[in-house]
Parts: sequence; C-alpha cells; structure tokens
Amino acid sequence: MSARSDRVSPVPSPVLDCRGVSKAFGGVQALQDFTLRVDPGALIGLIGPNGAGKTTAFNVLTGVLRPSAGRIFVAGTDLTGKRPHVFARHGVARTFQNIRLFPDMTVHENVMTGLHMRHGAGLAATVLGLPAFHRSEDRIAERAAELLGVLRLSDLIDVRAGDLAYGDQRRVEIARALATEPRVLLLDEPAAGLNPHESNALIGMIRRINGDMGIAVVLVEHDMRLVMELCQRIHVLDHGRELAVGTPAEVQDDPRVVEAYLGTSAKAAHRHA
Repeated sequence: MSARSDRVSPVPSPVLDCRGVSKAFGGVQALQDFTLRVDPGALIGLIGPNGAGKTTAFNVLTGVLRPSAGRIFVAGTDLTGKRPHVFARHGVARTFQNIRLFPDMTVHENVMTGLHMRHGAGLAATVLGLPAFHRSEDRIAERAAELLGVLRLSDLIDVRAGDLAYGDQRRVEIARALATEPRVLLLDEPAAGLNPHESNALIGMIRRINGDMGIAVVLVEHDMRLVMELCQRIHVLDHGRELAVGTPAEVQDDPRVVEAYLGTSAKAAHRHA
C-alpha cells in the first residue's frame, strides 16, 4: 500500500464550537451545559418550547451575552466573553426575531452597510472623501448587487426597505447579514409571521446559502415543517437543558421530545407534510 493511501483525511475544524456553556440570570439558569459543534457546511436546527433557552443560546453564541461557564470557539479561536463585533469579524453573523433594517434606505444600501465591515476605506479616507473612499464605495456597491443577484433579490434593489412586504424584509435582513461574509449564519425565527408562499421562498433562500454558497447555518424556528425539511441535525432544548440531539426522523420519534414539545398530533402532521 502506498504512503499516499495510508494518509487519513483531516477532520475539518468546526466553524463554531460551543463547549459546556451555561448562562444564569440571578438565580435562574437559562442555559445549562449546552454543547454545539457546527462543521463547515452544516445546517442545524435548534428547537424547543418558549422559554427553553434558544434565544439565550444565540445571544451567547454571538457575544451579546457573556456565558457564566463554558467556552466558545470560532474557527479554532477562543472568543469566550468577546463583544459581538469580534464574533462578526471572525465570521459569525446573525439575524434577530425583530427585523432591524434601515427603513429609509434602499435594499441595495442596506446590504452595502454589511459590506463596510470588511471592505470600508478607513476613517481618514471616508471623512476626507479621498479617492480611496470612492473606489471602496464603488466596489461595495458592486459586491452588494452581486449578492442580491445570487439570492434572487435583484428586482428589489432600488426599493425602500420600509416599503417592502414583510417576507421580503426578512430575506433582505438575511442578505445584509451575509454581506459580512460569515463562516456561519445564525437565523433567529426567520419564518415568524410569514405566509406559506413566503416560507417557501425562505426555504429556497436558506438552501442556496447553505448548498450553493457553502455557509453553515444554525436555525431557531417554531415552524416544524421548515425545520424538518431543511436541517441535517436538530438540537432540542427544554428549560435550558439539551433534551435530545439527532436527525429530524430521530427527533420526531423521541418520546421525550414529543411529550415536551412536538405533541402527538404535531408529530403525525410533520410525518405527512
């Protein structure tokens, strides 16, 4: 056997690695011993009833909250306790339950704001209006237009964000998060408030982000059809603790999950969806 055939392919490092993380607010344990490994290209769901700790987990994973215990690594770098902008610069992007677009700016301009983090000309060039600033703005505008094209949002490019339908606002918010050029994208209830047509458009968009663009996705969502259709692996939280981890089929068949969250009728509905 040749030396080449003896080699073992290296295991890819996770883009996000959360190890035994806990978060307490006073005497309330909102998250306890939470572990999550997100490999490159993964698509992971995080589900559970209201108050299960899902949003707390997202806030800890993006630097909004400092964990009470445990460590968080991004692409091998320990970012435990760092601020959100540090997580963003290392490749962690997120959306929020409440849409946070700039309503008086166009779709194009909103996406351009995300690109400024990595491609801005710098403070001096911007304040003085130097040629470097104008060249940078031209590149950013071009890249923003390209991203909107990839995500099939080009027809909205010049529309004022505040004039968009709710589902389109959701998709533009995701596009702006992607403009920061993340390794992993965390989506906090992206289907909330969407009608079936808008949910289908969202499913297609997430598939393009994950499959075509190769970006890992972690998804918090109550729409079980969307979760079961998209996710490769699902983590179930209940009262801040991890209740179960597995494939969509394994999670739906777990009696603990059915009792705590899905319910018998919901389980049957998802199987026949």
